Amino acid sequence: MPASTITGAALATMAGPSPRQDRGPRADWPEERLVSSEAVAEAVRAYAEEMNRLNRDRRVQATTDQKALAQIEKAIAGIIAAIEGRACTSHP
Repeated sequence: MPASTITGAALATMAGPSPRQDRGPRADWPEERLVSSEAVAEAVRAYAEEMNRLNRDRRVQATTDQKALAQIEKAIAGIIAAIEGRACTSHP
């Protein structure tokens, strides 16, 4: 067969089965586990705790920001009212 007519399937047939095909879907993984299930569980627990802490901090900061924004909006409304009051009294 000329090299220009060799297909991927033909090439795979000539090369023989891959090591993964011989030993199953995870044949290239080591037999022993690299990380214990306890270590994974601890990492997931630590992640959840940190996310909960960050969410609590975010909610506290949002409440603080909303209070500050309300004060600023009140101050701006007062300034606008003062300007409008002067504008009304400055015309004869």
